[in-house]
Amino acid sequence: MFATSLLGRYLFGRVLIAMATALGGILVTIVLVDVVEQFRTVGTAADLSLPGALYLTGLKVPLLVEQTTPFAMLVAGMAGYLSLARRSELSAIRASGVSAWRFLTPLAVLGLALGLVLAILVNPFGAAMNEDFERQRDRITGTADVPRSGSDIWLRQGDGNVQSLILARSLSGGGAQLGDVTFFQFEVGLNGASRFARRIDAETATLTDGFWQLENVVENEAAPAPAPTPNAGTDAPAPPSPPVSLPAPSVKPNLALPTTLTREDLLERVVDPNSLSFWQLPGFIAEARAAGLQPTRHEFRFYSLLALPLTITAMGLIGALFSLRLARSGGTPVMIAAGLLSGFVFFFTTRLAEAMASSALTPPLVAAFAPAMAALFAAAAAIAAFEDG
Repeated sequence: MFATSLLGRYLFGRVLIAMATALGGILVTIVLVDVVEQFRTVGTAADLSLPGALYLTGLKVPLLVEQTTPFAMLVAGMAGYLSLARRSELSAIRASGVSAWRFLTPLAVLGLALGLVLAILVNPFGAAMNEDFERQRDRITGTADVPRSGSDIWLRQGDGNVQSLILARSLSGGGAQLGDVTFFQFEVGLNGASRFARRIDAETATLTDGFWQLENVVENEAAPAPAPTPNAGTDAPAPPSPPVSLPAPSVKPNLALPTTLTREDLLERVVDPNSLSFWQLPGFIAEARAAGLQPTRHEFRFYSLLALPLTITAMGLIGALFSLRLARSGGTPVMIAAGLLSGFVFFFTTRLAEAMASSALTPPLVAAFAPAMAALFAAAAAIAAFEDG
């Protein structure tokens, strides 16, 4: 096979070096920008040092590698084959009877291999580190509004009269049922001040239409507010306050609490698709569907990981295509700019497809694979037209 021949190994090595250089340069730039972003976001809420910002950014590196590899492959395809063209190596390869399909094979093999490694190996590692990043950021800033899988889950709900803070230890039922849950309810007064009203502990809390259905409930009412003393505002000593008796806990087999949250809201707020690995997503999607939910974002995430090898390969072929044309027609700045522009168009297309999938306008499978397949077929058609036409 050409990919394992001496020339194939040489071309593979050149493309691999270009890929490592491009990915390294892009990552360094993104890391520097992200460190500044950590100071802007986390640093405004807490005292964040430079090592702390670097640590938070380091936790995001595997996910950044996954997200930036397609664009790095585009740059590598242009840079690698542009280098070969400038040294007339491409002309010599063509003169020896090797077609463009053959000397582009190492690039395609590298793209497919990188996509598989990123989806199967790097993504699970990146998902775990991204979860740790979110947890560390919440710890530093002292917020817990966004829950993390594998840790305590915090939610808020309420209206103008009652505000509830919800703490749960586990999540099941495809994101619709909380386990070992506690509701802290606060009554909102006319002046906007809140007063702790009751604590409700339950074994499970299942979100239905407009209600939390609690099972095995223990309800504890707060102590009543002390009555004003008759000597308030005078110099006379106040009589001793009578001891406050706390209401006895109320045990109930079940209880329904109204809520404005929907099951889809709970799924979106509790489980971030980026916090689930490639291997966890299928089981979670099946569990959510069994619970009657539509985990659209999670499905799109899973299918986009499946399409990642095609995406990276397509981007590499598009980059190489502009370099191959450059070898014959010249115009380096224009061709490089056109190659980079094609990468941004592809990025915009994938974001548009994701938005359409999230809005249920397009099936997640189609939205994830359509941009990659379109780019791959467009690159193949252009290569066929320019090289064999």
